[in-house]
Amino acid sequence: MLSKAHQANGKLWIALIAVAAAGLWRIPAYGAAADDACKLLTQAEINPVLGGQVGRGSSGGKTVCQWDVIGDTPGPGRRTASVALLTERAYEMAKAPASRFTKTPVSGIGDEAVFGFVPNVQATLAVKKGGVMFLVKVQGFPLDQLQSKEKTLAQHVLAKL
Repeated sequence: MLSKAHQANGKLWIALIAVAAAGLWRIPAYGAAADDACKLLTQAEINPVLGGQVGRGSSGGKTVCQWDVIGDTPGPGRRTASVALLTERAYEMAKAPASRFTKTPVSGIGDEAVFGFVPNVQATLAVKKGGVMFLVKVQGFPLDQLQSKEKTLAQHVLAKL
């Protein structure tokens, strides 16, 4: 015989399943998009930013996705865009001071955003909106163009959250 606590717990689960099945319990809209980085951007959104046709996004899992311009030679000049979903800890690390990295807060993007770069190496834009955190990275362009390109892609991501 089940204890009263187990019976109550079972009834709670049945009630939650019934509510979810009835469509009365809504998962936030960002839930579906924020569990797969490749769903956060489309080729049509990336193409004008990178100035070329990109292939389908590729990932090694659901938390990171990268798009490459078709026909670009692999190497430092290859035009790419990537998005990575971040944990709270990873986001805090992305915005924390670090040697060789210059970090600059960026207003008007999500609840909070930080642009970080290492001269002649890379630039990233870390963004937080509610409980979702992500990082956008564009490569293959001069540093002075990266922030605006990453900001444009971040706005596309935010529109899906």
